[in-house]
Amino acid sequence: MKTIAYYQGRKADASDGLTGENARGVQAIIQDHPQVGVEIVTGGDYFIRRDGHWFAVDINGLFDYLLDNPNVAFGRMLTGEEYSAVMTEVNDDKHGRTAMERKK
Repeated sequence: MKTIAYYQGRKADASDGLTGENARGVQAIIQDHPQVGVEIVTGGDYFIRRDGHWFAVDINGLFDYLLDNPNVAFGRMLTGEEYSAVMTEVNDDKHGRTAMERKK
């Protein structure tokens, strides 16, 4: 049993993960637990699913989870000059040019 409880009294099944509107407004998750029988997961700003179980986490826990996911990458703020340098390299790579060829 995995049930999601929302702030407006709505409930949903959490067995297969959550997407779209079902991933918003979560307040608690009721799930089976091998040691205590049934567990209520609550008190987190975010809820993550790992190894078939839900966990309540803060922003740091969410970042840890995302960084461990090979399908998620984090960007970084750059100055305009740094960004232009990166984009020049990217465009050169796209067109098969080297830095030396660009300077000609």
